[in-house]
Amino acid sequence: MKKLCKNCIYDSLEGTIKSFKQGEVIFQEGAPLGHIAMINSGLVKVSKLFVSGEEKTFDILGPREYVGLVAILKGETDFIATVTALSNVTLNEIQRSTVISTYDSDDFFKETCLNCTMTRMGAFQTQLFQSANLNTEDKILHILEYLAKKFGRKDDQLYTIYLPFTKTVLAGLIGIRRETLSRHLSKMVGEGLIEVEKNIYKFVGM
Repeated sequence: MKKLCKNCIYDSLEGTIKSFKQGEVIFQEGAPLGHIAMINSGLVKVSKLFVSGEEKTFDILGPREYVGLVAILKGETDFIATVTALSNVTLNEIQRSTVISTYDSDDFFKETCLNCTMTRMGAFQTQLFQSANLNTEDKILHILEYLAKKFGRKDDQLYTIYLPFTKTVLAGLIGIRRETLSRHLSKMVGEGLIEVEKNIYKFVGM
């Protein structure tokens, strides 16, 4: 993940290393926001569950990204969403007091840090909004391209990404049913639009 601040001061702060298995809840919505977490490895999703039973994913985060940082900088006292491990995850928990004192220690860093965190906010939701009027196959490619740019690689025009979770999870992130995703992926493979080998996806960008 690219950052505006490539030498982020939070990267060097001491914390507590913790590990979570795929599917485990890392932070629960409404729990006290006593620390942030920098992801060392793995992917997580940030989501909210509504009364209707619908789950809405707000972001996908990976290595060298932070959970809870924006909320603390905005003065929130509780987690405003639930964070769940999409794969096995290790992270570094940094106490709230350390985060705030570090943030207040340098005015230049404070401005840079705020710009960095605000730039990343809503990126995944923006992709979902932009794909809303696309047909299903283009929507799948649109979201896969976003994930590949963030977590995968690009060689010439070919994107490659390994997603360490099931197609059920991927369908949920895209906002379609698992059966719909499988049907369209099979069609797209047959048309040569995408290659799928277990959890590895290769495709030309939109």
